[in-house]
Amino acid sequence: MELKADLLLEGQYLNIYTGELLDGPVAILGDRILCIGERIEAKRVEEVDGIIIPGMKDGHIHIESSKLPPGEFARLVVPRGTTSVFADPHEIVNVAGKEGFKFMLEESSKAPLRVHLMVPSCVPASPLEESPFQLDATAVAELLDESAGLGEMMNFPGVISGEEDLLRKVEEAKRRRMPVDGHAPLLTGEELCLYLFRGIESDHESTTEEEALEKARKGMYVMVREGTASKDMRIIKGLLGVQKRRLLLVSDDRSASDLMREGHVDHLLRRAVEEGLDPVEAVQAVTINVAERFGIRELDGIAPGRLADLVVVRDLKRFEALRVYIGGKLVASNGKPLFGAVRVRRIGTMKLPSLTPEDLAVKVQGRRARVRVIELTGSLLTEEGEEWLPIEEGLVRAEGEVQHLAVVERHGRTGHIGRGFVRGFGMSGAIASTVAHDSHNLIVAGSDLKDMVVAARELERVGGGQVVVSNGKPISILPLPVGGLMSDRPAEEVASLEEELDRAYRSLGGTREDPFMELSFLALSVIPKLKLTPKGLVDVNRQEIVPSLLEVI
Repeated sequence: MELKADLLLEGQYLNIYTGELLDGPVAILGDRILCIGERIEAKRVEEVDGIIIPGMKDGHIHIESSKLPPGEFARLVVPRGTTSVFADPHEIVNVAGKEGFKFMLEESSKAPLRVHLMVPSCVPASPLEESPFQLDATAVAELLDESAGLGEMMNFPGVISGEEDLLRKVEEAKRRRMPVDGHAPLLTGEELCLYLFRGIESDHESTTEEEALEKARKGMYVMVREGTASKDMRIIKGLLGVQKRRLLLVSDDRSASDLMREGHVDHLLRRAVEEGLDPVEAVQAVTINVAERFGIRELDGIAPGRLADLVVVRDLKRFEALRVYIGGKLVASNGKPLFGAVRVRRIGTMKLPSLTPEDLAVKVQGRRARVRVIELTGSLLTEEGEEWLPIEEGLVRAEGEVQHLAVVERHGRTGHIGRGFVRGFGMSGAIASTVAHDSHNLIVAGSDLKDMVVAARELERVGGGQVVVSNGKPISILPLPVGGLMSDRPAEEVASLEEELDRAYRSLGGTREDPFMELSFLALSVIPKLKLTPKGLVDVNRQEIVPSLLEVI
């Protein structure tokens, strides 16, 4: 029998299994690779001016953090060479429950990008947060059959202490022989051993070379992250001298403006090579390593029988995508998508309590108060500081580098408000966001309590989003009416509005590289050290609510 292909790509290709750069054609029949290295008959032959590599894969991402629904997200990342993502939609599931998971399934089917959804394991992330929905082990089991596995197990203290419902979720995935992702910032030694013993397999939270190496040595899939808020690619230097087939490069959270300006998985590849990783090993970390980690052999590389997800890159240094094929179809060329935008439905979730400036302040009688302060570090980690602040009319007033911080339950369930202080944003006025991991209540920081209330009300008016306020007026706003997390506007417009927000923030004296991404993680009670939720100030390591006030005179 003579082989006959639909398409023959003539040029060089990277054999990901052997690490060789080979001359020879890649033949495609239907949505799969028919043959490699043999010049067989084909209906169409195309010359390739570049190198054919397997489609790039992001092994851990939250699509919602781009503020784009899956279709618009695909329009940004597919032309960059991304053909698959393994996405944990715990952002939208926290605000919309199982309907949010179904929404992501539905919207993902409208674009050629392969979106492999993981079932969120921690909704809410911990008992110290307030989410309108909870996914117990029974709900998780119902969704697993529509998924690629169990999403990051964020409540690592609960896993270590043996909380029954968390362990049942892991058991449900294991019973189905599905992967279980982890989330273990700064976890080490015996506690890390127990976390792995309970069934966790991967981690993307390493922030030091030593942490990553210990996790690799203990058998974890180490996902080295380079996102918008947390840029950890430098730690890859600690892995250069060891075997790297369990290494993945991931983005975790990436803004629309960063995706447009710097790229997606192609950006991860460039950064890894800049830090000293061999280019072939870098490509393996976004192709075969990802496929093997998630047990999807048909996506691992360029070989007969594999799905024809291919990228033609100019070289193995810049990884510029010239052509992108998914399932044998050309879906992007020269940085442009060959598929259109799709309409997305809105999901309303804004139900704020009535608010006054006093509602957002720490109240106490006296002259001065010594308070705990959340210290920004430039990563998802924070530190704990202290500061003496004045008390005026029974309210502790922020001054100098310290600003007010509040988290308001926005889903109409409790109306609770957490109050505290933060150092590092540097601006006058206020910034606010309904993107506030992971329960996505409204978080607002500012030097002026009245501006903070204006910011909250403006976001309620537009159905959620992000805003900058000065002198009682909004000066820049990005509406996010899809659950208060995602936009219904084109990706290019969202990226432009993100940049406008940044300029507005800087016009008020702000100095953070990505203030809204950092702000959004100040409510996440599972990344050390000090965070704020509607229940109050959280000591993450102790998993306890602690008082903002330390001393009053």
